[in-house]
Amino acid sequence: MAERSNQSGFTLTEMLVALSIMLFGLTAIAGSMMMAVSTRRSAEMRFKAVHMIDHVFHHLQEDYFVEHDSDSGPLLAIGLNAQGQSTPVEVPGYPGMKYTVKFIEDPDHAQVVLAQVYISWKEQGEEVAERFDRVMIREKPFSYRISQITGSNR
Repeated sequence: MAERSNQSGFTLTEMLVALSIMLFGLTAIAGSMMMAVSTRRSAEMRFKAVHMIDHVFHHLQEDYFVEHDSDSGPLLAIGLNAQGQSTPVEVPGYPGMKYTVKFIEDPDHAQVVLAQVYISWKEQGEEVAERFDRVMIREKPFSYRISQITGSNR
């Protein structure tokens, strides 16, 4: 009869414990990666909103205020009807992002207006919105006034 030699190796229990620890670690890493991707997407959309707001304010100053100067009466909201219901406006180049504008006019100074712009988008299936406020002068832009003086088309 041959004697048993000492065999080194892992038992089935040790292997199951090691695999469960490894599985727990991999699950934690995958969860943190998903959270990082979500945070990155959120930051990217907020960056796009900040970039988009410049286009919106530029549009208001260069186009909207040309048609609605201080002599043409109160400014109408953009993307909101008379009852305040929202039908947001899309900006080309910013898919999925929409905005509405509400104007608050200074009763003492007809040319001064506070533009409140709400930019909204979907993030992980739910609506997210940011509000941007800017005090604006309700006048025709400088380029428009110069073109009127020189007689050239805008």
